[in-house]
Amino acid sequence: MRTWKKFLAGFLAAVILAPSLVVPAQAAAPSVTTDESMYVNLDHYGKVEQVNVVKRVDLNGNSQFTDYGSYEKVTNMSNLTEPSVSSQGVTWKLPESSGSFFYECALKPEGATLPWSFDVSYKLNGVPTDAENLAGASGMVEISVKAVPNRNVSDYYKNNMLLQAGTMIDMEDTLSIEAPGAQVQTVGKSKLVMFAALPGEETTFNMRIGTKKFETDGLVLMMVPGSLDQMKDIKDLKEDKDTMEDSVDAIHDSTNVILGTIESMSVGLKRTQSGLSALDRARGTISSEKDGLYDKADLSLADLTAVAQQTALLVPHLQSAQQMVKDVNGDLNALTKTVGEAKPYLASLNSSIGKIQDDVKDLREVLDNIDNTSSDRNEVLGDMRKDIESARAGLTALQPLLTDLSKNLGELSALLEQLQQALGETDPANAALFASLKKVADSTNGLVYAMGLACGQADEYLDTADKTSIWRTIISMHWTTPRTPRIRC
Repeated sequence: MRTWKKFLAGFLAAVILAPSLVVPAQAAAPSVTTDESMYVNLDHYGKVEQVNVVKRVDLNGNSQFTDYGSYEKVTNMSNLTEPSVSSQGVTWKLPESSGSFFYECALKPEGATLPWSFDVSYKLNGVPTDAENLAGASGMVEISVKAVPNRNVSDYYKNNMLLQAGTMIDMEDTLSIEAPGAQVQTVGKSKLVMFAALPGEETTFNMRIGTKKFETDGLVLMMVPGSLDQMKDIKDLKEDKDTMEDSVDAIHDSTNVILGTIESMSVGLKRTQSGLSALDRARGTISSEKDGLYDKADLSLADLTAVAQQTALLVPHLQSAQQMVKDVNGDLNALTKTVGEAKPYLASLNSSIGKIQDDVKDLREVLDNIDNTSSDRNEVLGDMRKDIESARAGLTALQPLLTDLSKNLGELSALLEQLQQALGETDPANAALFASLKKVADSTNGLVYAMGLACGQADEYLDTADKTSIWRTIISMHWTTPRTPRIRC
């Protein structure tokens, strides 16, 4: 059974550190040229454990040269010549001066700076587990390799290095392989799974392997520079990738806005749902009560029909009442007109009576003073006659107006009585109002009748006053006429 001791291996076709400086010990011949490949071993979780650089040197006629760099160990891979290693680098003195020469240098793990750093995790049947527990395991093994670009390397490595990851899986005990985004190729009884990433791309490689007995040779990570022709495609791919990322970000933002809108709409939808539920409950209540509503509606229609019939019977009475109200209005207008016409005569009569009272007072004073001259008495009597005649004229004009007024009040009282009887049952409030108006009209008619009697009595009083003034004149003349004294013998 294979072990997991070397689970992951890294391979680089170009040196990752700053290029080591190789110069010949003597400058007479052309300089040596080197090609370097760096091999990096990672532990089960992606941490760098060991770094080795294999160098191929074209001597170009040089048998001695010095490679300046800090190395922990140097191994000759071409012959038995031992190097001279110092803190400054390594110096070689070779027996030949032509051909190719190979040697390997071991670096400290922290001395290698890779274009990507890696984080590897494992699951067995969906449960996170340690790598050591997977050897010989049965079930679904999931391997996740997260590659994060290193921002501390040079721009060349950021923009030109391609990342490839691959592994061979023996299908003898393997039931299924899932590798989203990978190229899966059958090679004999095994399957080759290959992943790739563009320069500067952060990505995660996921593999799910259903197995009876899990074993693996490890995962090979290759970071290689693209060719000149590939650089154009890489540039275009990188620009397209950036554009796609921007578009994805814009879609993500728009999706957040849409989700926010949907979230706010959900509140309104809940309220609408609540309102619809309440409406449905109300509909159910109405549906359960509809039979009773229909019965009550039939009763209401019957009541409305009866009201309509009673209203139709009431229309003639209302029309008669309307005509009576018009007649009452006419009588009131005539009554107002008559009262208006009688007002100046009453005022004149009142003034004449006042003057007569003053004349009687003056006459009484004249009669009481027998020594007054006849001219004063005649003047007072003349004024009295004028006032009596003025009062008589006022009474004469006032009596027909009082007669008309009494007639109008009588007709008004009769109409108000008819209105009271017509509205007695249908409109008790207006019937009571018309009854009160009838009482006022009857009372006013009684007052007018009393005024007519008073006017008759006033006419008699004026006749009496006129006669009385003539009699007093005779008496006055009798008493004031000089007598011829009789002589008795």
